[in-house]
Amino acid sequence: MPRSIGFANTGIEGFILAGGRSTRFGSNKALALVDGRPLLVHALHAVRTLGIEPRVVCSDPSPYREWASAFVLSERPGLGPLEAVRAGLSGSIAPWNLIVTADMPGVDPDLLRILLREVRTQSVPERIVCFEDGEGRRHPFPGVYPRSVLSSIESMGDGGSMHRLLDETKARVLGPKALPAGVHPTAPFRNINRPQDL
Repeated sequence: MPRSIGFANTGIEGFILAGGRSTRFGSNKALALVDGRPLLVHALHAVRTLGIEPRVVCSDPSPYREWASAFVLSERPGLGPLEAVRAGLSGSIAPWNLIVTADMPGVDPDLLRILLREVRTQSVPERIVCFEDGEGRRHPFPGVYPRSVLSSIESMGDGGSMHRLLDETKARVLGPKALPAGVHPTAPFRNINRPQDL
């Protein structure tokens, strides 16, 4: 297990989800270049800046070994992000887990710090913490997930979804006012799904 410092001293592990099939993109989008670096590297940097060494959740680690050395293999590939979250939480021993996807280049350390501060201060323990953008859409990622929601995920079976998980666990959703000053209320949550999104 990777050694973590900084925020990890408060019982937080980090995971990068990079196991999607990239059907619309046409190739492995985690390796697509943004500002000369693969999308995966942007996500790794954002989490590492907090002193947390993340593990990459994927079905095959071989494309990512140049940049990461710690992985969690999804046991049931092809079932979407809920399965990736399940795999990550199953491999965690920490009470809290910072989960970021590899296809959101707008996610930066400042955004992640807001989530982690909220975990420290929330009055209701063991709730998922994530964001809502300026158009009222909830975004499961980036998010901080208590390991305790693993039982809720497993009870859903193969038909679950991230938004159903947020509903059933009464997630703490932070609105646009929680974003850093000057940040556009939708920009950090933009996904790269097609080559033209780059």
